[in-house]
Amino acid sequence: MSRRQRRISLLVGVLFLVVFAWSFLASLEVILEELTSPTGVALVVGGLAMALGGLAFVIGGLTERVSVGGIVLEWWQFQSLGFVCLGLYMAVSGLAQPSLSLFGIAVLLAGVSFLGFGVYRLHAGPPTSDAELPV
Repeated sequence: MSRRQRRISLLVGVLFLVVFAWSFLASLEVILEELTSPTGVALVVGGLAMALGGLAFVIGGLTERVSVGGIVLEWWQFQSLGFVCLGLYMAVSGLAQPSLSLFGIAVLLAGVSFLGFGVYRLHAGPPTSDAELPV
């Protein structure tokens, strides 16, 4: 199960990085012109969250574990961090809507849900089925 989830994580991470690169190029003019406006700040924060989430998913998909400063991080921790970053991106996107619309509220709630799932998974550990199966 962990091998399949890691492959999915890799695919999702690459997709996020491609979307980030495309949206960064498409939004570069707006970011440079309105860097201090709420829209510009939301674009930068959302973009950073998407890029970090994509990198976390890719790292979780490529490696079983990584040692950082003497601390061993497992693939599922990177994947969980990817969910947290995805939730942050979605929450910022929902808050950045020009008016409080149904779409903005839905995106905000979905972002909070992804963020909550990522935080829960970071604290709860790997999925039970992965803990019981040999790798």
